[in-house]
Amino acid sequence: MESILNKKENEQYEIIKLLYSEMRYWTIAEIQEKIFLSKVTISKNLEAIDTMFEKYDGQISLIFSKKGVYLEKAFDFNLSQILLVFLEESLFFKFIHVLFTNRQTTVKKFCGDNYISISYFYKLMKQHSHILENYQVHIDFINMEFVGEEISIRHFLFNFYWNSYKGIEWPFKEISEKELLDSISQEEATLNVSISYIERAKYCYFVAISRNRIGLKHYSRSYRKPYYFFPNEAHEMLRNALKGLFKSEVLPENIAEREITQLEILLNIYLRTYEDFDAKRNIIMNSMLYNATTYRNAKLVLAELKKTLLVDFSTSSEFLVTLLKIHAQGLLLRESATVYKKDELLNYYNEKYPTYSRLLKQCIENLEKETDFNNPFQQKDFLFLKYTFLLERYYDLSFFEKEIKIRVLLSEGLSLERILAREIEKKISGNIKILTETYKKDNADIIISDFNLSIDDNATLFVVNYPLVEGDWVHLSALVKRLSSI
Repeated sequence: MESILNKKENEQYEIIKLLYSEMRYWTIAEIQEKIFLSKVTISKNLEAIDTMFEKYDGQISLIFSKKGVYLEKAFDFNLSQILLVFLEESLFFKFIHVLFTNRQTTVKKFCGDNYISISYFYKLMKQHSHILENYQVHIDFINMEFVGEEISIRHFLFNFYWNSYKGIEWPFKEISEKELLDSISQEEATLNVSISYIERAKYCYFVAISRNRIGLKHYSRSYRKPYYFFPNEAHEMLRNALKGLFKSEVLPENIAEREITQLEILLNIYLRTYEDFDAKRNIIMNSMLYNATTYRNAKLVLAELKKTLLVDFSTSSEFLVTLLKIHAQGLLLRESATVYKKDELLNYYNEKYPTYSRLLKQCIENLEKETDFNNPFQQKDFLFLKYTFLLERYYDLSFFEKEIKIRVLLSEGLSLERILAREIEKKISGNIKILTETYKKDNADIIISDFNLSIDDNATLFVVNYPLVEGDWVHLSALVKRLSSI
């Protein structure tokens, strides 16, 4: 969320990060060496920071002396909380929060309250417009409200507040966090499941945002068929518990039903059992989550991962359950799905694990060619990251960077070697490189040849005789997989 800070706010945050890195007195000259700002600019920023910290009741402050400036903070006041201080004071954050809480304001009044020009305000909004566009949401500056699909607006607000606060504080002052936590405890007892601290906090954030939007008469639109995720006996108990989260008596019955259904879907996404994934799978498969779309998608993914990345999770209940949850999440989020710092993460994986990234992208492309596969997110990048986060639980991704070299050496010459090389690339999955240059036995893992080759008994080199029949292709595929796992 640092990206929402403007130039001046970012300068101030960089100064504080430096002071936080070494809890000692810093001179202006030392700060200048690290931050590359003028002494005058640094001094003005320190004055502004000191004023900003005054409202935090001594939890964080600047101490000035002849030795320099020192960051004094409470023992448990960490860098995430310091960033939150800057986010809450940033202009973009303030404006989104004003819209969310429906404070009566105008662009002119907001600019006056924050001592900025109207032209600068619109420049700032344009600079950050891509954040809302990721959710197909924009702002009506005349009526001062969000515009877009209601579920997309709520997911923008959820990600905006969660990525800012991360559960450190409760930002929704007019809604009781305790009431929501009590309702979760009731739901845990109803369904006999365990919800982690983070999932519990996320659920509370989303419910609070939903209650706020409903209070402003912004309702979910019934554009998606409800999915009932739990066995019948638990279903009615759950819905009765969820009804308590809304004052449904003041809502038309059809609107109350839609809102409760959205929460039911969301709750399923955040549910997790840690002890028995087979039991969780049975709950899922005895519910509407076991449907032609979600389950078929998961089975296709398992098959394609085995074929393209040579990893077999067909017997893992935990992996299957997580895949089902990913695709159930897609049914809810659709095009509004996003990942914090998505572009940075994609660049990281592409640069650090180029072979893995290429193979997984190929896997997703192959899946999308399947007529039975439905990518619920409608975004390849999002699916790439979701599958990557899942695979990282089981593998160090550098595992996929091992390259298996296959040399093709045929008596009929280079043209036939190249034809065979293309056939190998089509039929054999994995990180392979086909060599067709002059024969050197020490730079290949496998040789395919019609020559009678003499290989030392202790050589770590495998020979497959040409021409290849069906059984030879199976043998070659197994050999590549075996070498990849060494």
